[in-house]
Amino acid sequence: MEISRTASGGLELLFAIAQTGPATTEALALEAGTSPDTCLRRLHTLAGRGYAVLRSDGTWGLGPKLLDLASSVPDRLTLAARDQVDTLAQRFAASVVIAIAAPPNFRIRLEREGRGGHVRVEHFSGVEFGIWQAPPGLALLPALDADGMAQVVEHAPDPRIIDAALDNLRRTGVVVAPSEVMTGRTGVAAPITLSDGTTVASITLAFSKLPPDSMDDTRARLLGAAKHVADRYEKITMGAPVRRSGTRGAAR
Repeated sequence: MEISRTASGGLELLFAIAQTGPATTEALALEAGTSPDTCLRRLHTLAGRGYAVLRSDGTWGLGPKLLDLASSVPDRLTLAARDQVDTLAQRFAASVVIAIAAPPNFRIRLEREGRGGHVRVEHFSGVEFGIWQAPPGLALLPALDADGMAQVVEHAPDPRIIDAALDNLRRTGVVVAPSEVMTGRTGVAAPITLSDGTTVASITLAFSKLPPDSMDDTRARLLGAAKHVADRYEKITMGAPVRRSGTRGAAR
């Protein structure tokens, strides 16, 4: 019975830290409805197992074991996209990139490299490049507000790159451009757009040589994958399937 109370009390303390951030022993004791001495004993027990840590300012925070666990849990976008990313990488033997906007840059969230029927995981997650430098960024232009667009235009060496990408997105739903990031690669990229018109990410197929006779098929498959990821993302986020009333263009 005492073990059960101790475990329950420890979970209450961890929940309080997770909700409010690092806190003193006294504040946590008040939150948990226990004495400071009991609270301190439980915190030291949690710290000994890596679940809590005493910080230099005298407050208690979540320990390395919990932080490591949190960092290994896929985010919603990764959960929504990874099946499509793996399928495209195998189908086209190409690099597939999921990216998000971080104006004036884009940030790689997920990347796979397909070769000879196998998928090799890349380790570029979190790396940022200028939006104008590569198709994963150019396909994110519909995600930008006025301030974000101004940052991109200010940093881009040639604003015509931005204009051409927006024109392609409006006309075809994809942008095709050489990549300064993946040297020698040309990318076909599409926005991942939710049913309310919000662009949350982009998906890119990067080739060392574009398929000469199947660009229509490549474009169709990429747009289909983008819609699938968007629907899956909304289902994960909202907890219910989403029905699309029609296809929305990529125009701003």
